[in-house]
Amino acid sequence: MLKGGGFLQGVIEGFLRDSGLEEKKQWHLWLDGHWGGYGKTNEQLHQFILSIEKDYALPLDPIYTGKLVWRVLEGIKRDEIPAGSRVLIIHSGGLQGCRGFPQYYK
Repeated sequence: MLKGGGFLQGVIEGFLRDSGLEEKKQWHLWLDGHWGGYGKTNEQLHQFILSIEKDYALPLDPIYTGKLVWRVLEGIKRDEIPAGSRVLIIHSGGLQGCRGFPQYYK
């Protein structure tokens, strides 16, 4: 969830090429899921994160994983991810980012 992260396209392509996976896996780099940049949040994002935790018992943080899950679900809503696709989201931690927003996260 990096603003200005377009440079990563070539980096990722290089990793896939070097690993021999270039032609085997479909992937896409979305550049619009940063919510204004690193550490930027708003009420809508916090409410989304709280709803995911309530509905699925899945804690997310507002810096990384909340933005990631939001963008993947937006991709599904926008039909950018075709029905029947298998999607892997790796929850990389980062829950300490919630400490900066005690009014939302306990």
